[in-house]
Amino acid sequence: MSVVYKLAFILIFLFVDKCLSAQAYDSNLSSKDVRISDSLYLDSLCDLSYDLSFNNLDSALIVIEEFLSYSRERDNLNIELGMTIKGYLHNQLGDSKTALDCFFFVLKIGEDNSDSTLISQVYNDIAMVYMELREYEQALYYNENSLQISRSQNDLKSISLTLNNYGLVFLYLENYEKASEVFNEALMLKENFFEEETDPDEKYYLEIDIAMLESNLGLVYKYQNQNQKAINIIKKAELIFKKLGLDFYLIQSYTTLSELYYIQNNLILAKKYGELSLELVENEQYIELKANSF
Repeated sequence: MSVVYKLAFILIFLFVDKCLSAQAYDSNLSSKDVRISDSLYLDSLCDLSYDLSFNNLDSALIVIEEFLSYSRERDNLNIELGMTIKGYLHNQLGDSKTALDCFFFVLKIGEDNSDSTLISQVYNDIAMVYMELREYEQALYYNENSLQISRSQNDLKSISLTLNNYGLVFLYLENYEKASEVFNEALMLKENFFEEETDPDEKYYLEIDIAMLESNLGLVYKYQNQNQKAINIIKKAELIFKKLGLDFYLIQSYTTLSELYYIQNNLILAKKYGELSLELVENEQYIELKANSF
């Protein structure tokens, strides 16, 4: 679903919402119907914020603040989802304190409701922040607690999500053998989910996850001096990023491929991927400059 479509949906929803408010809900809509409608609107804000997070974090944050405002007006409907996304965005912006505040807020909801699935998910999110702060012992602690809960429930989706961050900790600790083991387990799970999934939106997000894991494995193989193996799997990620139009990650793929071909003394391909990376960087800068000129 495109960003334009999602924006159109939100504008239509807001118009309908105002009409309903003006009528004080005197229509035949039941409270259940209204709650479903509210949830659909919040889902659209969530999806839009996610899409914007790839190229405009400030706009993504504005959208999620609208999510939270709307949620609070409706008895904190799905507020744990909004706070989680807010935590992700602040973490990407380098604001670790706010990110942790958001995640511990969600953790309290999980504990108050004895929701072990939510607790497992937020442990993983907290671990992500500590990993980026280079507090690796804390990161491992929360990752391992998250995995313990997910494995006890045989929750394969939660396991695959946690494994990605867990693997990154081992990558940063330069434990490449363990990182490879963890990433490969996560990749196998994600590929199985992708084959079984029928919803196009879910397949889209799963494909991004697969490409991310392939990129991470490529880095592991690079550091293990398995350069051809690294090239092969990063080229798989490159195809996904190119198909989905995720230029930021495509730039990273091109840059890494250029470095790997240079190591192999294949200067023609090293130059080719270096130029592709530079071309995309220049395009991104042009688009940003054009957007800022309005």
